[in-house]
Amino acid sequence: LSIPRDTRVYIEGVGYTKINHAHLLGEMKGKTTYAGTKKAIETVSDLCGCDINYYLKINFQGFENFVDTLGGIEVDLPKPVKLTYAGKTLPEGKQTLNGSTALELVRERESLPDGDFGRQRNQALVLKSIVRKAVEPENLERLPALVKQLKREVIDMNLSETDLISLAWLIKEVSADNVSYEQ
Repeated sequence: LSIPRDTRVYIEGVGYTKINHAHLLGEMKGKTTYAGTKKAIETVSDLCGCDINYYLKINFQGFENFVDTLGGIEVDLPKPVKLTYAGKTLPEGKQTLNGSTALELVRERESLPDGDFGRQRNQALVLKSIVRKAVEPENLERLPALVKQLKREVIDMNLSETDLISLAWLIKEVSADNVSYEQ
């Protein structure tokens, strides 16, 4: 599920604002990054009417490093994507992206005709590619090391190493056709 960053939400003590303000407002009030995480989770939970039990936050460098450790990821772009700030265009079709280019793709919205909605679709495409690559047979034996790297690279999460490995084994059995994406 992707929620547009400008979605209007009500935050207790603030009033109506954009959902992407939730983390910052929580961080400012609680003076810690976890306070920001907690406020973001509460805000999304309130908006969607559901409980969020697990979360993972990763920074840009950690994202790049993880994709590079996997040896890059393969994506199949339905149409070319101009990467505004990188000054290049990714062609339509299958290609392997390194961490830097994958990050440029998931951040791009300026050149997309539907802006943030297009960026969200590309983010889902890249996340699926990362998961597929991580559970390829040649990576399964590396899974404990990959999980340890992921834990080093993340800013914050409430998943244990055992949780992450269990999720990877579960995902290995799930076909991409059985994964849905909503905005």
